[in-house]
Amino acid sequence: MAMVMVMVMALAMAMAMVMVMALVMAMALAMALAQALAMALAITLAMAMALALVLAMAIVTDRRMKVDKQLIRQIKKQMEKLEWTRYRLSKEADIPNSTLRDLLAKRNTTLIMLDKISKALGVELWRLFKEASEDDR
Repeated sequence: MAMVMVMVMALAMAMAMVMVMALVMAMALAMALAQALAMALAITLAMAMALALVLAMAIVTDRRMKVDKQLIRQIKKQMEKLEWTRYRLSKEADIPNSTLRDLLAKRNTTLIMLDKISKALGVELWRLFKEASEDDR
């Protein structure tokens, strides 16, 4: 009888151990699931923010802005460095020659046009603005 009691207690302890391990695994699974859900939510929010930024940039960049003479000077300087005509720059930037003529005549343009021009010239747009602001001093 004592032997049966020991075996029952051993079986009960083994069952308790299995139950504890099952509980630990269930907790780990729940934590992993929570992490996966949190990650999915974070990715969804990041994508939504990126889309909002793209839409905002599309609205802002298509707005016309006044071109200052220092910026035009920087564009012309880069054209001279490359020995490009206005026609060549308009073709390389894939913009109409008349648009480039207007820009160089200190008329309004958009950031999209300035970005195309800077890429064609092989200069980052921020650098054109930076050098133009340094010329202003």
